[in-house]
Formats: sequence, C-alpha cells, structure tokens
Amino acid sequence: MKPAKQRPAIVYLNRQQLIFFGSTITSPIKLDIPETVVHNMEIINRDEFNILIKAFIEFYKIMPSRLIVVISHDIYFEKDFPHLKENVVSDNMQQFLDMIPFENIASRLYHLETISKIIAGNKEVYSSIKMAFEAKGFAIEAIIPEFILEKYIDMKNGINAEVFKSMIDKFDYFKAENMSDTKEEIVPKQSLESKPTDNQENPNKNLPFLIGLFAILVIALLILLLKSSSTLVPSVKKTLVTPPVTNQITLSPSTAPPSQQLSLDNTASGSSQQNLKYINIQIQNGSGIPNGADLAKSRLQEAGFTNIVSQDVGILATAKTFIVFSKNLPIQIKQTITETISQIYKDVATQDTEGIKYDAIIFINKQN
Repeated sequence: MKPAKQRPAIVYLNRQQLIFFGSTITSPIKLDIPETVVHNMEIINRDEFNILIKAFIEFYKIMPSRLIVVISHDIYFEKDFPHLKENVVSDNMQQFLDMIPFENIASRLYHLETISKIIAGNKEVYSSIKMAFEAKGFAIEAIIPEFILEKYIDMKNGINAEVFKSMIDKFDYFKAENMSDTKEEIVPKQSLESKPTDNQENPNKNLPFLIGLFAILVIALLILLLKSSSTLVPSVKKTLVTPPVTNQITLSPSTAPPSQQLSLDNTASGSSQQNLKYINIQIQNGSGIPNGADLAKSRLQEAGFTNIVSQDVGILATAKTFIVFSKNLPIQIKQTITETISQIYKDVATQDTEGIKYDAIIFINKQN
C-alpha cells in the first residue's frame, strides 16, 4: 500500500543519532540511538532498533510519506580512484573492498568530474533502517551517502534546518544517487568467480531424482506405520482409563515462560502479587545520569517485581519516557508497571509489540 499524499521526508543517520525532517514535521527532530542498539556501524539488537523507530514515529505522529535516507560520513568508507568509464573492479578497488570489516557490504561507484569514488558500508545497517520505516508505511526511494549533498546544496554550515529544506526541494534529484542502484553497484571479483560456467557440472542436476526417491520412501514409511497402528489399536482401547474431571489448572514456574506464569484469577491480589516475580523487565536509562534507573527499579521492586535489569545507554532525546510491553502480558500487569513509572516521570507513553525478549522494556528519556 502506498503512503498517503504527504510532503517527502529526509532521514539523516549518523553513528548514534537519527534526524528526521519532512512529512508532517516542520522542524528537524532527533532520536539518539543507544550504543547497546547500534555500535561501530553494527546493529547490536535489531528488535530494539525497530522498537525505537516505531516509538519515535508514533510519539511524533509522523505520517507515512516518500523518504530518502542520508547516511553520514562516519558510517561508510570511501576511496577515490582515477576517473573510470565503467564499473571495472581493479586490484586496488578489490583491496579496498576486502578491507571493509562487514560480512554484507553495500557499495557503489560514483563517477564525478575528475575522479571515481567508491562508497562502501554495512548493508545490514542500511537495510535495517529501510525495513523499520517501511514497516510503518514509508516508501524508501533512495539511500545516499552524505557527500552527494555537496553536488546540489551549499554544505558549508553542515547539516541544519536550511539544508533539510533544500533536500526536500531537490528530492527527486537524489533518487538517481541511490546506493542500491544495481547499474552502478560494484560486484567484487570473488562474487563473479563464484558463478558457475557452462562447462562446470551443475551440482543440483540430480536434485529432482533425489526428491522423487525421498517422496517414495516417505510414502512407504507411512504405509508401514498405518498397518502397525491398526494392529495396536484394539489392545490400546482395552487399557484406556477415563481421567477424573477437575477444574483446577496449574502453571509450573519451572516450565512456563515468564509471561504465562500469571494467576488465572485476576481478582486474587495475593496470587497476582506472588506472580510479579516472574515478570522480566529491562530499564534503558537514557537520562544521561549514571544509575538514573535506580529510582524506577526501586519503585518496581516495592510493587513486587524482582526480575529487573537496567543499563545506562547515554541520552535518549525522545519526547516522552516510554514503555514497550509484550502483547502477551496481562493488562493488570501493564497497568501496575505504567502507574509505578508515572509516579516518577511526568510524560509516559506505552505501546504493545511482539518479538521482544522481555515482558516490558522501559526507556527513560532525558528529563527537561
């Protein structure tokens, strides 16, 4: 589904920060990214990265739009070569690409007036930011390196509000500079050498025969199992005993996951209090104050939660302190956590999500 008709938007991404401008946002807004999520141009925790982007978009109520991502000088590698007419990988270029310390590399050769410039970086970072925004309805039309801006915009004052406005005005110019443009993408020599030639034997030519043989064996096995089960059924029926009916349901803390170890009777306050110790909570302290999560941790412990971990993550420059809950967590537990945190911080927002390893993650922002 295409995003609604909105003004285009720009995302500027550096090592530890994301700046957004455009769509329904009329002045640049920032999101600090903790080193526990992205560090040294590596995605450390993709789930938390997606959560941060999702929360950022929802807090600022950003409407989906066409989007160009600009990657900062500090999250890609570059090298200049004599001007080339074609994307031929020389030995020097290959040596440069071999030095890039990532398993999956995104690269492109840009032909300038007097030189050709190779840009290469971590493909996982670029794909992560692309997928995170696409999941919220944005259409990513290009990912471009920062140096490209200098071709179209006066960058003497660096990235600022005027530069963002100029990027919006020249939005369509940047689409041709996309790093994922396959016509300009560099293919390393080893990738070319790995392609089979016509004279090479195809290792998969026997695959259809093997699949057919496997299917025949499976069918034969099923026939044998059916025959043997038909001889066993009568003797089994004679020994079947109808178990007594009971209304009691027991969840064992040693086998049930934390989010399921909750009382089925939510009116029993003592039982619910007992089950709070099985809830896994993580606190991301982005207040900029060392051990700034201690107060929140202490209040949650007073409320009955015991399984709490916290860590300092620098500064989270978000509009609110926010809590991300697992969708499986009962609403009573969510309310208890939210009320406890709201007693400490004024602006608290919550959201439910799937695929997180904690029952609740609390992001404490920088307090004004």
